[in-house]
Amino acid sequence: MRVLHIDAENADSQARPWLRRMQHAAIEEGAPAERGRFALRMIPESLDVTQAADRSWLARMVGQTQPDLISIGSLYKLTVNGESDEKAARPVMSALEMMHTVSGGAAMLIEAHAPHAQPGGRRDLRPIGSSLWLRWPEFGFGLAPASEPGAAEPRLMDWVPRRGARSERSWPEQFCQGVTWPWQAIEYAGNAPVGVRTRTADQATALGLDVPHPAEAFEQSEAF
Repeated sequence: MRVLHIDAENADSQARPWLRRMQHAAIEEGAPAERGRFALRMIPESLDVTQAADRSWLARMVGQTQPDLISIGSLYKLTVNGESDEKAARPVMSALEMMHTVSGGAAMLIEAHAPHAQPGGRRDLRPIGSSLWLRWPEFGFGLAPASEPGAAEPRLMDWVPRRGARSERSWPEQFCQGVTWPWQAIEYAGNAPVGVRTRTADQATALGLDVPHPAEAFEQSEAF
C-alpha cells in the first residue's frame, strides 16, 4: 500500500524515531522496503484547511503521492481560525472529503483527542469539538485503560467503539504495549477479553497469545 501521513501536531524529532522503529519492524516481518510507499509530511505549526492555500497544498500532496491510505491529525490542529466548533468543523470535513476525492477513494485514518475524564467516571472517547465527528466517519474508536486486575503493567487497553459501525468488520478488542511495535493487538479464539494478571506463559501459548513482557518494550512508548 502507498501511504500519505500528515502529522500536524508532533515535531520531526518526536515522530521520526518511532516511524523508523516501525519501519524496521515491518521489514523484519517481510514487508517490502521499497522507496516511495510511505510519504511523510510534518507540519507541527499546524494547518488551516479553511484557507485556500492550505487546501491546495493538501490536494497537491495527495496528487503527488497517489496514496491508498491517508493518515492525518490531530483533528484540532487542522484549523486555527478560532471559530466555534460547528463552524470550524464543516470546512475541515470538506477539506478531508476533498482529499478523499482527489485520491480516488483512499482510506482515511483521522486522529483526534478526547475530552478529559470526569471524576469517578470513564473517559468519554468522542472527539473534542463538533458532533459532526460523531456522525461523519464510517467507524470511530478510542483506547481506554482496561479494568482487569494487573492490566496496568502491560498497559492493557480496551478498543472501545464510540459509535455504531455502518458495516460489519473484525476488530481486536484489546491492545497492550508492544515490543517492536508501540502497540500490539491481542487476538485469540472467540475475540473475548482475557485477564492478564494470572495468565502464565503456557496458558498464553495455549490461547495463541503473544503478550510481551513490559521490560522488553521500548521506553517512553506513550510518546508515540
